[in-house]
Amino acid sequence: MGKIRTLLLTGALATAGVAFGAPAHATSFNGVCETGEVCLWVDSSFNGPVFDDYNSLAFYPGHYFVNSNIGLNDNASSSAKYDASNYCRMYVDAYGGGANVLMQKYGVIISGSNGWYYGTFGWFNDQASSHYFSAS
Repeated sequence: MGKIRTLLLTGALATAGVAFGAPAHATSFNGVCETGEVCLWVDSSFNGPVFDDYNSLAFYPGHYFVNSNIGLNDNASSSAKYDASNYCRMYVDAYGGGANVLMQKYGVIISGSNGWYYGTFGWFNDQASSHYFSAS
């Protein structure tokens, strides 16, 4: 019985060590654009309240710009993406539906209007309702 308790305790401590020893990730919804995140601003030219997230978000209704009562859905006017590993596609409709805009990997500059890692939305202004990160 003593061996079983020792093994269980050792396993629990090892698991806790892995959980607490993991590298820090960006903190979503803190109002700071950090590595790995997509950031959306309520106004063009990166002004006003910001929304920051490092996860895909299929449904904007019910989410708000940080420290604001302004809903995220159909209210974003500019964006920046700080993820060098993934693309991010923003959609007019929830759950990845409708017209969309591709945000390139961080550090990739695209000429033309089909992608960016930072930008003001233009025709896409106040229309975003979901976004998804992807490797391709």
